[in-house]
Amino acid sequence: MPDMKTAISVFDPALCELMYKWFCPKGGVVLDPFAGGSVRGIIAHKLGYTYVGVELRQEQVDANREQGKDILPGNEPTWFCGDSNWVLNDLDGEFDFIFSCPPYVNLEVYSNDPVDLSNMPYDDFLSVYRSIISKSIDKLKDGHLAVFVVGDVRDDEGNYYDFISDTKKAFIDSGAKLYNEAILLDPIGTAMIRANNTFSSKKLVKVHQNILCFKKMGTMPKTLK
Repeated sequence: MPDMKTAISVFDPALCELMYKWFCPKGGVVLDPFAGGSVRGIIAHKLGYTYVGVELRQEQVDANREQGKDILPGNEPTWFCGDSNWVLNDLDGEFDFIFSCPPYVNLEVYSNDPVDLSNMPYDDFLSVYRSIISKSIDKLKDGHLAVFVVGDVRDDEGNYYDFISDTKKAFIDSGAKLYNEAILLDPIGTAMIRANNTFSSKKLVKVHQNILCFKKMGTMPKTLK
């Protein structure tokens, strides 16, 4: 069994397929401002969409590109390496759908880069996070949808940050309204193991993530209705 403290999460490919087919027009162009893995891009291109992801770490971008070539030779997704807060300023075009899974604050620390969100105190994290969401929504076509998969995280004192509410507010302040919300149940096989460390302090083990779907202001196209 892998060490649960060091294991890195892998995005659910079945969830990708559902989100694309439900919320993105056929053949649409997808923006992912937190493209930390290859799954969302590979599934998008496998289904006939066009995917553009932005990821801070060069080693992760290299791994994504290599996996794209191995699985979909000649039909690879596009991954840009850089800070989304800057890359999005110069990214051309409009997008039909936004689909991403941002860092869950510092739950997984991805690098020691000072511009890596997972290294930042929560107030700094939230400021940059809100900026990236705002710039992403600016790139989204009017009336189209954005989906973020998020989960709440505890601070050093064991209290939740309420990251879910902060994500909703960031989108609403950027001109998008909460349109759908769903719960993604996580595998519960390790919940009992994790409970040994948390329930002694009366903290319940979290076994779900939140799927938040937002609609940018404007008329929804017929292709999405």
